[in-house]
Amino acid sequence: MVLGLCTAVRIPSDERLTLTVGRTLTSLASGSTGVQYVRICFQTQHAYENLIDHVARAAALWAPASRYSGMMIQPSIAGCYFPDQKRWEWHCICGPHTDEDALVIDDRRDDENQIIDDATGSTVGYDYTSQTRGRHELSFGAANNPAPDHMTAAEQNQYLAVTLAHEFGQ
Repeated sequence: MVLGLCTAVRIPSDERLTLTVGRTLTSLASGSTGVQYVRICFQTQHAYENLIDHVARAAALWAPASRYSGMMIQPSIAGCYFPDQKRWEWHCICGPHTDEDALVIDDRRDDENQIIDDATGSTVGYDYTSQTRGRHELSFGAANNPAPDHMTAAEQNQYLAVTLAHEFGQ
């Protein structure tokens, strides 16, 4: 049974976009929500800056399905959740403070924010046999491609959101 009291969180880079990202603290603590959380963090600061808008839109595409599938996308609880304020921080950079099983999102850029490649892919499924940090990853190099001439910027953003939503479903 999924309990109510969801929290709406504004994505800082897009004031118009809000996401439902959580359940009550009681249901989180009990683990009896029937929800499978996909906890995310960003590999680097520039991955966050380059991808947060696309991640927000992709998570929004999954939001209606969460009623039926039990899957919810949210930032890592460890290090990116503030129980006293009952909010998640979407600006969640991976590190020793984030959940070991968090989905690590990377933008296929190096430390200087230079493009490595445009490869996109993700770990398939959930590996519960390992406790290795970073074992779940999503590389989203598609965002490094310029928009084709036949697409407006809005159409490309929608295409990237759908592509990223597909990767979340792996």
